[in-house]
Formats: sequence, structure tokens, C-alpha cells
Amino acid sequence: MFDIQKMFAYADANRERSIDCLKEMLQIPSVTGDEVPVSLAVSKRLEAAGLTVEKFEAVENRPNLIATWKGSEKGKRFLFCSHLDVFPPDSNDPGRFGPWAGVVYEGNIYGRGATDMKGGSSASIMAITFLRELGFDFAGEIQSTWMCDEENGGGLGVKWMVSQGLMKADFGICTEPTYGRVSPVHGGILRVKVTYDSVGQHAGQPYRFGIDAIEKAQRVLGPIYELARRVEMTKSPAYGSPCLSVTKINAGDSPNVHPTGCTFWIDRRLIPGETHEAALKEITTILDDFKAKDGAFTYRLEVTSDRPILDIAEDDPHIVRLQAARQAIKGDFAPIYYMPGGSDAATIWKAHHYPIPNFGPGLLLEDCGVANEKLSVEDYLDFVKIYMLSVVSAFEGGLS
Repeated sequence: MFDIQKMFAYADANRERSIDCLKEMLQIPSVTGDEVPVSLAVSKRLEAAGLTVEKFEAVENRPNLIATWKGSEKGKRFLFCSHLDVFPPDSNDPGRFGPWAGVVYEGNIYGRGATDMKGGSSASIMAITFLRELGFDFAGEIQSTWMCDEENGGGLGVKWMVSQGLMKADFGICTEPTYGRVSPVHGGILRVKVTYDSVGQHAGQPYRFGIDAIEKAQRVLGPIYELARRVEMTKSPAYGSPCLSVTKINAGDSPNVHPTGCTFWIDRRLIPGETHEAALKEITTILDDFKAKDGAFTYRLEVTSDRPILDIAEDDPHIVRLQAARQAIKGDFAPIYYMPGGSDAATIWKAHHYPIPNFGPGLLLEDCGVANEKLSVEDYLDFVKIYMLSVVSAFEGGLS
């Protein structure tokens, strides 16, 4: 059996190295679409740890990485799944230290992606690095995988990687922030873009072409908001309510010209028991009713995200092991976390059906994507040890 106490002592003795890793990642801008620089930093660290790193791209300069550590014998595969990209900084509020600071202040480390999800992903780098330096051996493989395009739905990232058969394993962890609790379940996401067209015209005279694109959208959005209120009436003891939100509207190029188009986005969050097909039908029924009454309401609709529901059994042996690993480090038992939103884990689970819950440091709802995004340094360091212990217990059959 691997010496667990020696492992913990080693992680504690090298805490500054772990902090430096997270600082480096936070100081590299990696907004969705610009993942190359951070992918090079990740590759450098994992190659330095002795892993073989391969790059896979659906399109040029949108990298996905797989780093592999092979044990001395054949066996099962443990897969860490992380994403390279982060939300764009707030254009109106750069935050106290700036979006790419990587500054430690009063027990927290600040920077875009600290919570989502450079904290968890950096912890996985250091967990693998320390296990290799300690001489951990096992039968099987450990893979550290890194996806681009996650914040945009994963079309060039996990979805493409799954389609290429590159994300197969026996168990794993997606390092998303989950309040430090194991999250084997979450709802799904349906995100659609709706566009109405019209004839452009100078605003200096009454509009001559019926109703313009903005008014079309405005009329349709009334019933869409009524649908949102009906959706929220559904209740789940674990998940609360599903929801529908209109999150973005774009129209026109000039304040004195009627637009040639108006586009709005709908974000629909699903809970277990709902389907993407039914949720989409609720939306298109409203759009089609307007179109049937007036052909001017012809629309274009694009599904921009259709993340599946994650629904791993809470008593799965891998989930039980992860909960035990967390309790061993944190000292208390924490119940399963029912995570809002979607994740790459669900895409992997749907395709290959092995247990890969979300499990990482950070306050998801409070700190994700805000101007002063931050992560507790101690929470981050705890997860270096939690991930080390999770890997060891996966290959050695549990904690002793």
C-alpha cells in the first residue's frame, strides 16, 4: 500500500510549488478561442512531470490535450478532465487586481478562472506531479485531459474529442468547482439563438415595411417570458426549479436606422426528468404560432448548446471513494452536491457511461465569472491532496 501520510507531508512541504502553478495559469489570458498560450504552459508542466502529451485539434489553434502516465502493468484508466478556457473579463469592471493578476491576498488567490476552473485543474497537475515524484506505481493509466471551447458548449472540445473516441476510461474526475463536494448529478442546458430579419430603413420617416426585426422580437418575447414563469413552477427537492432566461439581444448598427435583423439568445436549464427535445418544442411552438399568423415572423433558430444531464448513481463505488477521500482531508462528511449548469463530464458520461463526477474547489455560484473571481488558497491546497488520494484509492481499491 502507498504511504498516505508520506504523501500528505510531501504535498504540505511543497505548497509553494502548488501555489506557483495556479499563479502561472491565472496570469495567462485564456478566453474561449485563445487557448493556445495556456495549453503550452500546461503541456510544459505535464511533460516536466514525465507524462507524454498529445495535442488534438478539430480546427487549427483550438487545442485539446491528453497527457498520459502509464503504470508498470496494464489495468484501468483514471481520467482527469479540465478545460483550458475561461469567461471573458468584465469590460466594465476589471476587478480589484485585474483579470489576469494571480495575486494572493488575505487567504485568496484572484484572477479570471480562479474558480472556474484553473483552481481544480492546477490542483490536478500538482497531484499528478507529486505522485510521480513520490514513486507511486499502479496497474493502468492516468490521463490528464484538457479541453478547449468548454464555455462555448464544447463543440470543438469535449464533443469533438468524444466523437474521435479519445475520452474513454474506467473512472475519473471533472475538476469543475463544486463547493468541494462530489457532484455526480446535474441538470442539462439548452441554449438557442433566434433571429428575425427586416428591411433596413432610415428612421427619419415612418417605417414602410410592416414591422421591423426589433418589434418582431419584442412581440415574441412576451410569450417567451410567460413560458419562463411556467417552467419555474416545476419543483425538484434536490435541484430546485428549472429555468428559462433571455440572456442577450443584438440589433442594428446605427441609432438612426431601422435594423435588418434582431437576434436574441435563450438559455434553458433542465432538471432530470426533462428532455432537450421537449424544452426546444416549447420554444418553437411559440415561434411557429406567430409565423402561422403572419409570415413576416419567419425566423432562423440555431441550437448553440445542448449539454446533457449528468446522472451517475450516488452509491457508485467510485463516488463513495471520492467522498471518503474528501472526508479524509476535510475532516467532515459532505452530502452530494446537486450542481446547477452543465459540464464536459456529462458529455463523457452520456457517450461512455463511466463514473466521472464534477469535483473541485471553489464557490461556484458566488465566485464563478465575477469581476473579483477568487479561490481560497487553503481549499486549493486541500484539493491537491484530495486528488492524490482519489487516484491512489481508485487503483488500490479504497482507503484503509
